[in-house]
Amino acid sequence: MGTWCFNKTNASTCCSPAVTSSLHRSITFSFGSICFGSLFGAIVTAFRILTSIARNQDRNDDNNCSLEDGILVCIIECILSLIKDPIEYFNRWTYVYVGIYGHSYIKSGKGVIELFRARGWTLIATYDLVSYTLNFIAVQISICSGLAGVAIIALGYIYAPTPMAFCIGFIFGFFISSAMMNVIKKATNTLIVCYADSPAMLEENHPELAQEIAKAWISAFPDCRVILEKEPIIAVSV
Repeated sequence: MGTWCFNKTNASTCCSPAVTSSLHRSITFSFGSICFGSLFGAIVTAFRILTSIARNQDRNDDNNCSLEDGILVCIIECILSLIKDPIEYFNRWTYVYVGIYGHSYIKSGKGVIELFRARGWTLIATYDLVSYTLNFIAVQISICSGLAGVAIIALGYIYAPTPMAFCIGFIFGFFISSAMMNVIKKATNTLIVCYADSPAMLEENHPELAQEIAKAWISAFPDCRVILEKEPIIAVSV
């Protein structure tokens, strides 16, 4: 996606050099950064599971449970819940920077934060309307898949309980559509980072898209204006 934004000729087809080179970087040079970023989420998830197990044990063993232990478990669980969202938010934009420029995880995290801060785009990075929209589409596809399973049962191709057919179709549709929507979500994040980092290159390769991004920014944030100079379109707070 980054190559498509900066050099569309190298990313014109699904088998273009941009795809193969991106795959090569992800499993070689950037593989360590990807694993390092995933490590933080895995550690938080593991601790949340341990605290959940400890809380359930305290509930099942009321005689040996103390008030101090219960309070401690609740505090730890609350802290882990607060940490999880910032880590996921940080990883979402850091991975984009890692994929585009191949920097280390820490350097990419600092770079993307400084980039949004320099552009005055810290507000747009906190909005997640794309995720809500894509998740809604995934649910709609899942419902359609479940209804398709019911239709197959009604036509007599397969004999199975109707609720089971709907559940199986819904689950398969949800996992498949979620994977597809996740690709679109990451592509959107990449487009935002590329536009923030080098709007001139994006406007040179995709002028209509750059104009649409600027218009969408202004419609979402009316207090911003668009500057058209020698440099390309940049939305700036006023």
